[in-house]
Amino acid sequence: MSAESDDDTIDRALAQLLASGGDGSIALPMATPERVLARARYHGVLPLIAACVDEGRAQSPAWLLGAARSAARAEVAMDLARRPMVVAAIEALDLAGTAPLVLKGEALAYSHYAAPWQRPRADTDLLVAPDAGPAAEAALAALGYRRELRLPGEWVSAQSSLVRRGAGGLEHAIDLHWRINNSVVLAGIVTHAEIAASAVAVPILGPAARAPGAVHALLIACLHRVGSEHAPYTVDGVARVGGDRLIWLADIDRLVRGLDAEERAAFARLAHARGAGRLCAAGITAAATAFATPGAPDLVRALSDAPFGSTVDRYLLAGPRGRDWLDFRALPDARARLAFLRETLWPDAAYLRAREPDAAYASVLRLRLARIARGLARRLR
Repeated sequence: MSAESDDDTIDRALAQLLASGGDGSIALPMATPERVLARARYHGVLPLIAACVDEGRAQSPAWLLGAARSAARAEVAMDLARRPMVVAAIEALDLAGTAPLVLKGEALAYSHYAAPWQRPRADTDLLVAPDAGPAAEAALAALGYRRELRLPGEWVSAQSSLVRRGAGGLEHAIDLHWRINNSVVLAGIVTHAEIAASAVAVPILGPAARAPGAVHALLIACLHRVGSEHAPYTVDGVARVGGDRLIWLADIDRLVRGLDAEERAAFARLAHARGAGRLCAAGITAAATAFATPGAPDLVRALSDAPFGSTVDRYLLAGPRGRDWLDFRALPDARARLAFLRETLWPDAAYLRAREPDAAYASVLRLRLARIARGLARRLR
């Protein structure tokens, strides 16, 4: 059996163990414990396995349960240590007038899991108003967060990563977003203002904490899954692209299960209106394949009945150069397109010097030209 097919067997077995509709057992033919644990860590589901077993919904080998319980204890400690920093960050952003919203795993951990430690997350995703990025970064800097190196600009990126060392040496990372996706096409599917209009409170994260309502939360979860197919993400220090992590599919599964009939209809209408029906159908299908999500086939049919051809449809099928062109075309006007080209091709000297510390004696012009040449070489491959 190849390593790839071996991984597929393990992934199906882990999904079966986690699915409430499964038979409560796990079958792992031809798989070593080390390989199973590696896949479970990649999928981010060890704490959830511990919860399923302890709730009596599943059975697992002793070696897997031991590792799962150890991961669960670590997540409990992490959640308790991180939560005050999350609360403080949200409060500071609110006081700065940036209208923060808690996204993805941080929000779902408190709304769709029995306990927040069951939903591991490497960082806290926060969305602020589109023009509030600089004010938000300043508010977080005042709390001791430092911004990691990123290409500066209004259009070339829609997020920045900031890290703060807290009590006991714990590092808390915030992914600060001012659009929901770095892709201009995908970011156009839903705005901060729309999400904020129907946001719900997250009292455990403080009086200022709000998160997307059920319809927008599911849309964002489907977008997050697609984003991983085109942009790298990191698991255990390893950068990856693609792959349906089970914890992402568990998010979608739980969100779909939680929708009532009115919310399902509203979700289908919104996805159709934004040309994202097939994008959402793909995410829900993947979750249902893993977890036998009740009602998923009907929702997928409702999402898939629109004619093909939206910008989002074409974006999902395009290659890297095609996606770049569609994103460029989706910029709002000529000023934005010129700004994007300047930010991409001609970044400021401080960024170039920080990015190329070994080229201290090179001129800024030389660094810029070398950057343009590397970018052209990548796109012409």
